[in-house]
Amino acid sequence: MTRQAVSRRRVLAAGAGALLGGVVTTVGVAAAAAPIASAPPLTRPKPIPGWTNLTTAVRPPARLEPTLTYMPSVHALLLFGGRRTDAFNDTWTYSLVSNQWAQLAINAPRARWSHVAAWHPDARRVLVHGGRHDHGFWDDTWAFDPAANAWSRVLTGAGGPLGRGGHGTAITPAGDFHISHGFASDRYFDDTWVLRDSAWSDVSPAVRPRGRALHQCVWDAVRSRLLLLFGTSEGALYHNDTWAFDPGQGRWSQLTTGPRPPGRQMHAAVFEPLRGVAVVLGGKVQNVNVTDAWTLDRDDRWTNVSPIPGLSPRFGHAATVDPATGLIYLFGGET
Repeated sequence: MTRQAVSRRRVLAAGAGALLGGVVTTVGVAAAAAPIASAPPLTRPKPIPGWTNLTTAVRPPARLEPTLTYMPSVHALLLFGGRRTDAFNDTWTYSLVSNQWAQLAINAPRARWSHVAAWHPDARRVLVHGGRHDHGFWDDTWAFDPAANAWSRVLTGAGGPLGRGGHGTAITPAGDFHISHGFASDRYFDDTWVLRDSAWSDVSPAVRPRGRALHQCVWDAVRSRLLLLFGTSEGALYHNDTWAFDPGQGRWSQLTTGPRPPGRQMHAAVFEPLRGVAVVLGGKVQNVNVTDAWTLDRDDRWTNVSPIPGLSPRFGHAATVDPATGLIYLFGGET
């Protein structure tokens, strides 16, 4: 493994720019505050094309590689972890009702970055797995309950995935929590795991994407599949391939239709269900931070939808989507 993939300082130095804080959205709603126990229907304004800066006076410190997750039960976003000079383990919520950030003074998982998170629709919790810390990689799984504003450790028993960071995640409508690929200090992973009923299973088939990290995974709600998008491998190779995992068949297949975006790492990605497209945002292409946006449609065709006004080039940012409106929210990163 190259030092570029392993060294936190080298990744930061490659960005050679400012760390970013605050939230922006692609189509104009404001945002912020603490979650509420039960959320009434939210009246949302008509979207305005382009990025809108939603930064408020009270907000989390700027950072790289946090997770940002939409929690539909409380109309709020959850921001956890990330890094600046040191790693964070602070917990922040960003209410789409009151348009304010709130930091929760609660016991939380240990500080980490380059972890993954996803909303569990049945449990109504955010699941968090793995990530990096100053001396290695975590292999633990945690759940955040927005109704109680509390974290709890998910006890999964022995035999789960090895500790890692830079992996991808997607969760099915039934609540099967998948993680795929990533890296540790001595390897790039090429495996795929699923957490179901508090037990991990290795579902890696023989044919699979090459080992990699700092990619993204999203759940394609239209075609019921996990998409794996880009990433980096040994030798500073930047991938521009797209793969789909069918959980029912337990099979990976590479999508090869038409032109593709430039290979990249440390980008953000979401699946926008109203239009039925996966959206890739920014990242690092070779040693250049980019601000482009690409969509993958129902026919597995990539389209460059840049430029979208209002966003600076960045990498290591986090994004999530409100599936009821198609609004994409983005936080942080480095220019």
